[in-house]
Amino acid sequence: MNKNFLSGFLAGAALGFLVGLLSAPEAGVTYRDKVFNLVEDEVDKINYSIKRLVELFRKKEGRELSLEEELH
Repeated sequence: MNKNFLSGFLAGAALGFLVGLLSAPEAGVTYRDKVFNLVEDEVDKINYSIKRLVELFRKKEGRELSLEEELH
């Protein structure tokens, strides 16, 4: 039984490794770069939206101070 278990385990591990290699969408470095770029783009969009909201609130309150002027 021990020999059958070991050979089944090794066969399953090899099959899993092969399926993983064949079904991987891209190389690891390429995939990480793509995910990083997507996250970076979303962060840029959020930053732009926040800056735009701050500008709209300032205009509504009648203040036209820049962020640098307001911080100092």
